[in-house]
This record gives sequence, C-alpha cells and structure tokens, in this order.
Amino acid sequence: MTDRKEKINEYADKFKALDDKLDSLESEMDNIKDDMKQSAVKEIENLRSLLKDARKKVEGENDQAENFWDDLQGELENGMEKIESAVKEMRSPFK
Repeated sequence: MTDRKEKINEYADKFKALDDKLDSLESEMDNIKDDMKQSAVKEIENLRSLLKDARKKVEGENDQAENFWDDLQGELENGMEKIESAVKEMRSPFK
C-alpha cells in the first residue's frame, strides 16, 4: 500500500509539472497570430481536460483493486506521454 501512495504522490508531482508547462506554453502564445492562437488555446484546453481526468482517476483509486491500479498506471503513463509530446510539438515553432 505504501508503494501505491508513493506512486500517487509521484503522479501529483508530474501533474504539477505538466500544468506548469501548459502555463508556460500559454504565455508564449501572446505573440502569435489570432487564428493560430485560437487553435493552440483549444489544444491546451484539451490537454488540461486530459490532465484533469487523470487527476480524478488517481484521487479516486485509493480503494480500488490491485488489477485496476495496474491498468490505471498504464493509462496515466500513456496520457502523460501524449501531453508531453503535444506540448513539445506546440512549442517547437517558438524555438
């Protein structure tokens, strides 16, 4: 059980780091054209929604069965990789 709580704390830290990256990306968009900005803002909103869903799953998992925990970890890792990849892709034009 301790391992699970430690992993949940790790995910909380990762969620915070992803939030910070999305905030940074939003601030970089102040200088882009409106049509591009609207598209990027929508994508960031989608990414924030994915992050919110992941947080809800982690917060609600404490009493779940072990097999659920294993499945959840796989989903979370995959989701966070997608968010990281999307942030890098959206940020690439600014570098």
